[in-house]
Amino acid sequence: MRLAFAALLTLAACGSDVKPSDVRSRITDDLGNVLRQSKGTPVPGTALLGFLSIMPTAIDADASVKFLNERSWVKPNFLGSDIYRLPPELLCADGDTACAARIAQAGARIRVIDDNGLRFFIQLDPDHDEPIEITLKHDDLTATIDLDDADAAMIAVARGLGETAPNAVVSGQLTADLNVANAKATASLTFDRPVSIAFADQDAPLDGDNAVRFTTATGAVTIDPDGMHVTLGATTAHLPGADLTLSPVIATVITANTLDTITGSFDLEIATTQPQPPYSIASVTFNGSMRSSADQVEVLAGTLALATDPDTYGFMATVGQCLSAADAYDSSSLTDYTQYSVVDCR
Repeated sequence: MRLAFAALLTLAACGSDVKPSDVRSRITDDLGNVLRQSKGTPVPGTALLGFLSIMPTAIDADASVKFLNERSWVKPNFLGSDIYRLPPELLCADGDTACAARIAQAGARIRVIDDNGLRFFIQLDPDHDEPIEITLKHDDLTATIDLDDADAAMIAVARGLGETAPNAVVSGQLTADLNVANAKATASLTFDRPVSIAFADQDAPLDGDNAVRFTTATGAVTIDPDGMHVTLGATTAHLPGADLTLSPVIATVITANTLDTITGSFDLEIATTQPQPPYSIASVTFNGSMRSSADQVEVLAGTLALATDPDTYGFMATVGQCLSAADAYDSSSLTDYTQYSVVDCR
């Protein structure tokens, strides 16, 4: 009886590993499906991003699957007991042996289990803490970062990169999700717990001007076939020389016929000790509804305002007015900048 029980345990232990071929198969079938199903899905807000000269980069599903399967999930990276080496090739340029050595020094590994989806746990320090979890299903890809467990990982990564570990305090949790169930792509970023991040050079104070700080309450940004839905709590950020304060945001973005319609409100305040020529932005305020193309923004209800220092570069647009943007050059400071103007709608 004992021998039979021991044999069962041995078989269970030997059969528990997720082999490289298993991972490659799931990457091909599941990740490939998620990326292909989401490719080409209209993203609300692209017209507004075009107006701001920001264009998102598309992901090549086949190239991504091929890269991961050839670089990550191969026998040389399999350490046994569901553990894989994090290959430097994922982060380093070909032939960069110094970068590869630093990644190896960081002790980066990936634990993989098959439990209600293929689950990847990124281990980034000698204690094998797992601040990042990625779950892959045939129609869903989810990544969760638990910042409460990330302090040691940040130190290990810094040392692995040959840098001095920063003075840092982080907390909170956020989750990104891409779902393609029922042939409808939905993407979301959720702040599951209030997020607080602060870091500075070692021995430098976290409340000093040279530190970087960010806080936000719980909230979410969701993109679905109906549009983009934003519900964010109060958010603050500090960069050397500047403090940003964003009041709670509730907004919806709907795209139709290459036009974005944005409804909601936000109030962003910026205080800076290092003004930029020819002007610095002091605040951006919106309350109402506006419609954006790649060429202009039209206020449909309420107001859209930009306050600047000096104030001659700011504007306030109300119902029926439009906003245009043009590249300009300030000869006194030899600086390129964006000139906003309230104009008649086209």
